[in-house]
Amino acid sequence: MASHPIPAGLDPTRAAAIVAGATTIVAAGIVLLLVGSLAAAAGFLAIGIIATGALIAWRLLAAPVAAAPQAVDWEFTRAVAQASSDAVAITDRAGRLVCANDDYEALF
Repeated sequence: MASHPIPAGLDPTRAAAIVAGATTIVAAGIVLLLVGSLAAAAGFLAIGIIATGALIAWRLLAAPVAAAPQAVDWEFTRAVAQASSDAVAITDRAGRLVCANDDYEALF
């Protein structure tokens, strides 16, 4: 399932708050239309606002965990590439060839 990317310059926490807030307002409106009770819609809106605030607080207070760099096990990757009947080459993000099977080496 594809999703739209967050526009450049928009913080993911802010985007989540905007989506949660808009969803809360729409849901409160639907409750008002279906139930016909302003008190029920206001209560639903209040719960949504509290939940949105909790979401923002959780995102802001959660300490980002830095992932430790891990060494890549190229032996396993090469074994999987060798098992393929096709020529397989794997590059890193810079475009450098980091792993290739024998079929790829024979072809190029």
